[in-house]
Amino acid sequence: ILFSLSLPLLWGQAASLSQSFWLTRIVFFRVLGLVYLVAFAVALFQNGGLLGSNGLLPVDLYLKRVREINGWPKEGCTRAMINEYPTLLWLAKSEQIDSWMSAMAGTGMALSFAVMVVGGSNALVQLLLWILYHSINTVGQRWYSFGWESQLLETGFVSIFMCPLLAWSALPASCPTPWVCVWAMRWLTWRIMLG
Repeated sequence: ILFSLSLPLLWGQAASLSQSFWLTRIVFFRVLGLVYLVAFAVALFQNGGLLGSNGLLPVDLYLKRVREINGWPKEGCTRAMINEYPTLLWLAKSEQIDSWMSAMAGTGMALSFAVMVVGGSNALVQLLLWILYHSINTVGQRWYSFGWESQLLETGFVSIFMCPLLAWSALPASCPTPWVCVWAMRWLTWRIMLG
């Protein structure tokens, strides 16, 4: 009962079309899809030279060093590893890391292109995009330590809650944007404006 009473507080009351941010949300997802597409394209085309096994800061050596410093097992993945260094690359063998990074970037490009074309998304796609980019960002070392990387991850995380769970559409006008997400985006914008 408490949960059902709290839903209007979290998601808001039924809004008129002018109050629903309907068109804004469609434009937002198209632009977010474009930004993700560019970010994953950069990862696909530059990570070989920057983070690949023959790159400037190889990821396989970085993950090996992280395992040694923390006393983690040489193979496999533990919960502590995921909590402290969240990346899917823990699941890859060291000789497969380059292909995993390319596959993650390629998958991210395909999904983000689809989001950009449709102008909508679902929570699972947004979660997958966030996980893929977070995985690359975690092992990116100095190449992924700029402010726009964390900004994309924060924006992507909020976007998970701005769309339906499973339906993939251009976001119907009858489904308003949750006010929590609107305020989270305002908070993010305010923090960016302050520098």
